[in-house]
Amino acid sequence: MDYRSSYTIHVFFQRNKQLAILVTLIAIGWVYNFLQVAALTPRMSLSQFGPGMNALTFLTSQPPTAMSNLISSIPLCSNFGPSWTIESLVGSTLMWFGMVLAMMVPTLLIPRFLRPVNIQAFSIFLFGYVCIWFIFCIFGVALQWGLQAYGVLDNSLLINNSLASAVMFMIIGGVQLLKPKLASSPRCPKLSKSTQTNATLLSDDFRAGLKRGATCVHSCFPLMLVMFVFGLMNLVAMAFLTVIMYLMANFATGLVTRGPGFALIVSGILLLGLNYS
Repeated sequence: MDYRSSYTIHVFFQRNKQLAILVTLIAIGWVYNFLQVAALTPRMSLSQFGPGMNALTFLTSQPPTAMSNLISSIPLCSNFGPSWTIESLVGSTLMWFGMVLAMMVPTLLIPRFLRPVNIQAFSIFLFGYVCIWFIFCIFGVALQWGLQAYGVLDNSLLINNSLASAVMFMIIGGVQLLKPKLASSPRCPKLSKSTQTNATLLSDDFRAGLKRGATCVHSCFPLMLVMFVFGLMNLVAMAFLTVIMYLMANFATGLVTRGPGFALIVSGILLLGLNYS
């Protein structure tokens, strides 16, 4: 990339600061999750992380380098054993938060959230949005701990029992079908325009972020839990679900909101049939 093209990109992001912030957070989430997988590839096969991960076998086919050895020495990953420590608890929380940045922040990449506004107000709005999802991360860690405690989740953070996978598919699909439908295209929040903010304006911007976050959690939390079946470190499943949840968070058609639930129930029934055949 020459100087002129890099200057053009710099000017573009200077004029679109909201987009620059969102892209940065999304990149942090994906890079963090990629490093988690890259840190384990010398010790574990990618196929252990879930279906579709064999497409990334190039990570293990390369000879070890100083960079790969450095990555493998970084304690990025979450708990991979039956016992939990403070370190593994923090690691699991960061793993879930990384998934939120990679999969849920992209739902804000729409024109009504990228229009020119006070960048400080937008940052406060985004903080409120992320806070709601961080609460979900705590719930995800608790569920992960419970599944590992009962031996349902293996050391690759993947459900190791086809019967349990089928039941989870049907439960999540049922929740997706039966949960009350919300309007998935809310009006753009009226963020404060003045650069001189006060406690009331901060509260309004923060509440707007909480409201948008709550809407996205309501729309997408069942599919986030599908990662237990596909594998919590399955990058391929993350990319696939990101596209689906983007549509679910921003469009209110019956096919988008109910289709995934129906597909999960059918998948659960088929998996259940295979389990008993």
